Amino acid sequence: MRKHSLLAPIVFLFVCLFSLAHTTGTAEAKSVVSNSGPIPELGYYWNNSISGWQSLSTAVTCPGGDCGWWTGLKNATASITHKARIINVSTSAEITDGAMIPVGTQLRFEQIPAANTEIAWNGTGESADSPYGYWINNADPTTVGCLRENMTREGDLLMENVYVHAFSMLNVHPATGVLGGATATLSCVGNTCTVIAAGPVSLTMNFPSTFGRFYYRYAESYNSVTFRVTDVCAGNNIPMRDVSSLPAFFGIHWCSGAGCFGGPPYSVNFPAQAITFNLTAVGGNTAPTPPSIAGPIAGNTSTPYAFSAQASDPDNDTLRYGIDWDMNGSVDEWAPALGYVASNTTQATTHTWPTAGPKTFRILAQDSKGANSAFASHTITLSTVTNGLCGAAKGIATSTPPTLGLCASGTSTPVTGTGPYAWTCLGSGGGTDDLSCTAPYVAPPTLKICETSCNGGLDRTGQTFTMNQNATKYFTACYNTALACTDASGDVTASAAWTDANAPQNIIAFPAKGELQAGTPTGTMSENFSVSYISEIKSATAQVTCVPLTCLSAKSVTDTYCPEESQNTGVLNGCGSTLTCPGTRFCDTNYREVTP
Repeated sequence: MRKHSLLAPIVFLFVCLFSLAHTTGTAEAKSVVSNSGPIPELGYYWNNSISGWQSLSTAVTCPGGDCGWWTGLKNATASITHKARIINVSTSAEITDGAMIPVGTQLRFEQIPAANTEIAWNGTGESADSPYGYWINNADPTTVGCLRENMTREGDLLMENVYVHAFSMLNVHPATGVLGGATATLSCVGNTCTVIAAGPVSLTMNFPSTFGRFYYRYAESYNSVTFRVTDVCAGNNIPMRDVSSLPAFFGIHWCSGAGCFGGPPYSVNFPAQAITFNLTAVGGNTAPTPPSIAGPIAGNTSTPYAFSAQASDPDNDTLRYGIDWDMNGSVDEWAPALGYVASNTTQATTHTWPTAGPKTFRILAQDSKGANSAFASHTITLSTVTNGLCGAAKGIATSTPPTLGLCASGTSTPVTGTGPYAWTCLGSGGGTDDLSCTAPYVAPPTLKICETSCNGGLDRTGQTFTMNQNATKYFTACYNTALACTDASGDVTASAAWTDANAPQNIIAFPAKGELQAGTPTGTMSENFSVSYISEIKSATAQVTCVPLTCLSAKSVTDTYCPEESQNTGVLNGCGSTLTCPGTRFCDTNYREVTP
């Protein structure tokens, strides 16, 4: 494919089938036109290196030399048309703006679906004008194609003998009308209103601002003396851009090659508009007064509550009450479900909400002729009902006040007592309290030094006990909840650490864990030892006594010398003293010469 020549005619002017504000052909509908105002000169992206330009990329710069941006439209303006109408609900007939209608008439206000012919634009340039566009969400593009309805140019390019077709389209995002500005003579639910009083009746349909985008397609046929190829539709879905910053040659803006500016997509903006209907209500039925609502203003979830409504009708017509529970503008429930009640009669109903928080609902009164009052509203604030229930800590023996698993539901009070421990799980929102939450006390395990065994009955923890020299005693380290050595469980002798103090004279030792061996002291001596397990250390004191020797029998001594006085024999007692043991000394009585 080839792009337009710089030597081609620059400006073509076409007569646009431009449609201004118009109606649907009926006197009842009303319309309003939203004009875009002037649109800057727009260009389209061409790329001869890609067959048919079928590139999905949103090119901002031209990556090569055989592509770029070219003027496609200038001096353009555009407009869109919105339409609305009023329908008599009872007869399905359209109501003319300015008509007189009886009180009690039900009206439905409608936006007339927009047609493509309600988009109009024109312009001049390499491409000229199109009579209409397309309503497409977000002004998105359509499938690339060269449709006759979008053709904006047809002719030969000078000096190139090329017969060309140009196609342009304007796609516009739809604008949805919203009702507003109803007079007090109307009572509206959604887009349906009831005339409730005589006098002026006015209602406006507001159309928000919206936007559109231009897209470009191009086809050409090469013509020689004897040969013309079939047209190929070239295009892409890249919106047209404002090309005012491109260089101008011969009055047309274009560029090609790397660095060619494309700019952001250009949006055609259409301002907000409104259509107002004005009617006159006369005679007929008078609508009831807004109802008064009685009922609670606070309560709990999942609990049915009764509410009553009462209204009066100026014509003394019978009434029923329409309730909008979810505040969406539509009646969800009629009370009574069938028929009507007399004016000023109280009508009751009930409702339940599953969730907590403020709940607002509305009630209107409708007479037997179809006239509605205005809504009255009521609010009730609901709390979640929670019953207190003891948790997993209930009944579990513990040595300390429990802190976890106090309540399965509800809120716990502080834990009290020293055993058993007690607390209450409080309900909320009118729920009950659970007063039965207790946990029994159990003593924590402690370390004890038991002589012989854990249930041997001799607790030597912190005690001083005696043993003779060279004697051996056997102890057991016990870790259990018993207060004394009365529980056979918890023997940790092998796991505990046994340590003697080695002071003052190292008179005890542990050749094995739990085996205490006494030494030989001088007299009576004491020495401490300790047992440790986990984080506990317990101690005791061993008092070792030396056992002196005794005189077993009289001792006989033979001596050659016998003093005149009596003498006893002396014997060591083994504890540092001398025993005096009585005995007999035998003397040699032969005379002996002692001097010459």
